[in-house]
Amino acid sequence: MEKRGQNGPGGLGGQGCPSRRIQAVGSEKPGVKHAASFAEKRPEPPELAATTKHEARSIKAACSGDRSAIEDLYRAHYDPIYRYVMFQVGAATVAEDITSQVFLGMCRGLPRYMDEGKPFIAWLYGIAQKQVAFHQRTQNRRPSLVDLDTAQQLMAATAGPEATAEEKERRLNLARALALLPESQREVILLRYVLSLSLAETASATGRTEGAVKQVQLRGLASLQGLLGRQGGELV
Repeated sequence: MEKRGQNGPGGLGGQGCPSRRIQAVGSEKPGVKHAASFAEKRPEPPELAATTKHEARSIKAACSGDRSAIEDLYRAHYDPIYRYVMFQVGAATVAEDITSQVFLGMCRGLPRYMDEGKPFIAWLYGIAQKQVAFHQRTQNRRPSLVDLDTAQQLMAATAGPEATAEEKERRLNLARALALLPESQREVILLRYVLSLSLAETASATGRTEGAVKQVQLRGLASLQGLLGRQGGELV
């Protein structure tokens, strides 16, 4: 039986996965950058409708067992998957263990991976969703809220080293508000703005119609605005 938590965010061992240390949480990602400002102007997140040529080459090579290509995919997608998992389970060590399982699942599944015209991260989300659900079943508990220390780690760090204390506080307020959203709204917001899935991809992932996803998204954004108003916070 495999031991969970041995690999963590620094790398993956075995299963043909890269083992040398790779940058993990803390680098700025487009999805989270948009998450820090989306509710004020309600923009649509950047769509990842087509896999980039570089990533397509990496996926093809990774499916053939190329360790360097597998490492490229891991490096490119670790942060958003980790943040998604973190917001669902609320504990850093648990999120690290689950994220490691997601990428071990990626390694095992790559030989059978089929390009269906969706972003690669949408496939990873499916693995992450199953791992989170498995964890919650085994723990026999409802999804956890992100504690404030964790929220600060996730959101304030994305402001970058030049960010002011005020900018970091705004991101912390947003993380607090996200943790208080109903589960369905939080899920859609995370898929749309952390994983940057399109409406169609989010609909497919959640089993909703595109119209229903849009309504849940709008309600989630409105809820965030209301929560931030009660907290005395504002969006960047």
